[in-house]
Amino acid sequence: MTIRSTALRWLAMTHGVRDGDIFTSQYYPAERSWTDRDAWWVQVPRNRVEASGERSVHLVLQVAPEQPRFYYLRVPASYLRDRLDALDAPGDGRMVSLFLSADPGRLFRDERGAGQIEFRQFLQSDGHHDTHTRELTDR
Repeated sequence: MTIRSTALRWLAMTHGVRDGDIFTSQYYPAERSWTDRDAWWVQVPRNRVEASGERSVHLVLQVAPEQPRFYYLRVPASYLRDRLDALDAPGDGRMVSLFLSADPGRLFRDERGAGQIEFRQFLQSDGHHDTHTRELTDR
């Protein structure tokens, strides 16, 4: 089973989200990541950000390697739309490339775009690892 299918099943069971703009990422340890730090990599089609209206973009991020648990960030499309110039859109610009830090001091901050945009305020509770997440985001 792929990370995406596991993440989609987890999101539906844990948060009741079954459709919409859902993007997933496995956890990339430092030795496998572009920044040489623990991170998640998510690519969102630019046209989905621009066409989403008031909808949300759902980011589902694997908590750790080999783990079937996830973080869920419910990001208003308008938040991304308003910050497109500060986000990375490599190549032909059709994809917005988010490289979200898994480092406790920079948790859920985009490391790829020039704006270093924060996403941790969009973390949704699932009741299972809230204490650990609060410890990480409070640093």
